[in-house]
Amino acid sequence: MDRRPPDASLSILIAERGENIIPTLLERLELEKDELFQASLIEVFRVMSLKGHLRRRDDVIKRIEAVVGKMKISTYRQMAGEELADIESNSVTPNSQ
Repeated sequence: MDRRPPDASLSILIAERGENIIPTLLERLELEKDELFQASLIEVFRVMSLKGHLRRRDDVIKRIEAVVGKMKISTYRQMAGEELADIESNSVTPNSQ
């Protein structure tokens, strides 16, 4: 993920690590200044949400929302916002639909 821009295929490999990687990814996301890199990290969270790793993790979603809300470059903010919408819909638990 340190490549600029990150290799998109790594999202799947990183997401495979499961919930154990969430704290590290969140910290990196919040500290990162490069918005393209932030969007790439949010893509990892999207893949994680597809795999069910973000169910009942509103805390994670709120922290991602905060990062997206601070993005200044509209293209990256839109990209990240679309990823976030997917994360939210993938993270809904069956009982709360």
